Formats: sequence, C-alpha cells, structure tokens
Amino acid sequence: MFLSPQVGPDIDPVTVADLERVLAEGTFGEFLILGDEGQYFLEARQRYLGSNEYRLQWWNPAWPEMRATRELLSSHQVRDALSGYLERRDWHSGFDWVPWEPIQVRIPCEPDCGRFPFCGSLDDGTLFMAFMTGERAEGEERRWVAVVHQFAADGTHLHSESRIGGHDGIGIDLACERADGELSRLVAPILPRVQRVGDVFIRPFEVVLNGVWHGLVYDDAHEAAVFHPRDVWFYFPWDTGDYDT
Repeated sequence: MFLSPQVGPDIDPVTVADLERVLAEGTFGEFLILGDEGQYFLEARQRYLGSNEYRLQWWNPAWPEMRATRELLSSHQVRDALSGYLERRDWHSGFDWVPWEPIQVRIPCEPDCGRFPFCGSLDDGTLFMAFMTGERAEGEERRWVAVVHQFAADGTHLHSESRIGGHDGIGIDLACERADGELSRLVAPILPRVQRVGDVFIRPFEVVLNGVWHGLVYDDAHEAAVFHPRDVWFYFPWDTGDYDT
C-alpha cells in the first residue's frame, strides 16, 4: 500500500505512523491518496485550498464508478478514515457514498423566475422540460428559441425539439415574445397529459437542435454538469437542485 501526498515524495509501503507524520508536518497539500496498486484508491481532498473541510473520494473495484462522501468532513474525520483504511477496519460504512460524476442530475422546476420554469412528468411517466433560452448558431447573432426536452422515467433522453422565435436584430423584446409563443405551441400537445409539475432527475445527454448544441454535459476540468445553451452549472452531489449561472 502506498501514500501519495500532493507535496512531497510517495511513501511505499506506508504505515499509520507515516500517515500521522505527513499530516503533522503539513505536507498534505490539497489532496492525499492512499492506494493498493490496481485495487482500491482513497483520496482526501480539501474543499478548496486552505479549507478546513474535506471530502473523501474512493475508487472501489466493486463499483462501476468513483464515489465520494456526500458530507464534508473535518480533518479529524479524515485522519480516522485514512487510518482505518490502512488498518483494514470498517472505516467507510458510516458515510453516504455518491457517484463523483453525475448519473442523474436534479433539475429544479422554478415557475416564477428560474431557468427552468416548466418541468414535470406526463401520464406515462415521461419526464419533460420546457423553457425559452438564448442561443447562438455559428455565424449568426443571438436568437431566442423555445425548447422542449423529454426523457424516460429513469432520466434517459428520448426526444427534443426547438423552435426559433427571433434574433436580437428585431429587438430582444419582440424576439422573446415570439419565442414565448413558439413555446406555447410546443407544449400544447403535452399539457393535457401533465400529471405532475416539479423537479426532474435527468441523465447527461447531447443533441443538436437547429444547428446548436443542447444538453447536459459533464465538464471534467471543472467537475460540473453544464446545461447548454442555458449555461447553468450543477455540482456534486447532483441531487440538490442548486446551480450557478
């Protein structure tokens, strides 16, 4: 088993005493990795540089993906977990482990002033999202469009449609008004079938509509799921409905 701190050389093999020394010397850095080559890897990461809160990430061969603790941990909790990992005792069962990359993302339905004003489910379990957004096709000025996405009950993408209202050149207010009219026409066929209005959980997807890229895509560099073209950013643990713009 080896220890790989962000600052300083790897230690292989590693003992609990080595771990305590690294933590005491402050050579932790932003992250520290414990691992068995080709088997388990456990990483402790600061929430941000200088933070007193940490999160554990665990590569476990029994899982199809890397997972992380939903809860943020203190340095004491991290020390206990890392020591337990080295001593091969039960250090992990008390944590809520969530996939680090999104399997499903909660999209909040915010009828009054949110980015996604009309979401929910239909009478057959199909999930839907309907909204108006600005977008830019290559070589064109910004335009305003109506969009409807539909998903299976498990969040898998099924179908999408967009209709162009107008470009900024005719005036933003008029372009938005026309896009809003297109949105009304797009949702008219599904309105009688709406069973529930509320948040939906969807899986990442990509689709091109009228020459513009739409979808929910995981950005590995920023560790975020980004909804295009709305430019809405969702973060771990993916099920809170919180987002940045």
